[in-house]
Amino acid sequence: MAAHGGTESNPITLSDTDFDKIIEILIAQSKYINAIHKISKIYGLKWEI
Repeated sequence: MAAHGGTESNPITLSDTDFDKIIEILIAQSKYINAIHKISKIYGLKWEI
């Protein structure tokens, strides 16, 4: 699954490996944010994101 963007004269192409890396980063970030929220609930903190 490759993603394509940009303009016809200046195409941007992401290879499968690039796309996989981006997905991994997004998953890691969401896990990190979930962990922060869980910790916040335990300590009764509120985060403004």
